[in-house]
Amino acid sequence: MRGRATGSQTLTELGGTINTIKLTSSNALPSPAPVSFADAFAKTGNLEAQPLEPGAYVLDWLEVHEGMRVTVAQDTRLISPVDTEFGELWVTLKPAQNPTPRGGSAYVSYDDPNSGRLMLQALNGAPGGNIRQVFLFNPARTAFVDRPGGDANTAVTVLKARPTSNQIMLSASPGRINPTSSVWNASRKPLVGEFLYDGNKQLFVIANHFNSKGGDYPLTAAVQPPNRTSEVQRIGQATEVRDFVADLAAKSGNTARVVVLGDINDYQFSPTLATLTDNGALLKTLISELPVNERYSYVFDGNSQTLDHILISPTIKGYSYGVVHINAEFSDQASDHDPQILRILTGCGSEPLPERCRPGSPVVDVR
Repeated sequence: MRGRATGSQTLTELGGTINTIKLTSSNALPSPAPVSFADAFAKTGNLEAQPLEPGAYVLDWLEVHEGMRVTVAQDTRLISPVDTEFGELWVTLKPAQNPTPRGGSAYVSYDDPNSGRLMLQALNGAPGGNIRQVFLFNPARTAFVDRPGGDANTAVTVLKARPTSNQIMLSASPGRINPTSSVWNASRKPLVGEFLYDGNKQLFVIANHFNSKGGDYPLTAAVQPPNRTSEVQRIGQATEVRDFVADLAAKSGNTARVVVLGDINDYQFSPTLATLTDNGALLKTLISELPVNERYSYVFDGNSQTLDHILISPTIKGYSYGVVHINAEFSDQASDHDPQILRILTGCGSEPLPERCRPGSPVVDVR
């Protein structure tokens, strides 16, 4: 059996007397079975306790054809990069299913895992890396407020310049959000910084890398919908960051300009993002403003999806935003994630907004 601890479907276990056939150059391989996927991806509940219906559900078809040779049409569309660290090769048998501009399959909701995906190859690999959040800034464009007092265990707080003033500042810059909270166990603590731009306009930036999806059941899990166990910790992390942003807003009289960004390790439609943004009341999820087929910065198991986010407070009026698709879909990757760009435009404080201040994209597609 395989993977009950990870929620994977079981592999067949042979028992009793086993007869084998040795394949040599004189023994022909079994004929491949043509792949034919149903519309529905999977039933709900414990799949192993239910009868297989390969003509009605994709996961049942895969279970029935476990370990068999299969064939797909020569023009079947590739939806993943090639030559990656893990050697995965994904295609889609349903090219009209949530297509991205470059031919991928956009992951748009938990209810639609893109049932046309098929993995043709996978090799083992081990991820590595020592990840840290940092601020890189151009002193010709912005000034970083370097205020001592921050360390790995001291919580940064929001201070008012005067009791009756909306002017606020961080107790330390850079600083950490509630770093002793258990939600950051075996994870990375957010980095908060205070900046000045366009003269003396204040901007608060929170850099994040929430805990990974390690331990979550795969989309092909034996129990549907899959268990997302790692989500609990991310929601806790999102709550800490949301509460800090809410404090910035409250003590500034809702004038603080805030950018929350980084690898949140969750989707725009997830409970994590709903918690972090207070369902959109506190922060705006910029990826959701793009066309549906452009909402991705990462490709996993053949799904073009987003785990990275830039979120802004409603006080930032004029801006342009976009995702630069230069990594996720290609084999010559500098990273497995695509970078995102946010430009905060100046002179956009009036209502109605000047035309040049209206949201747009700074990204030009040259590929």
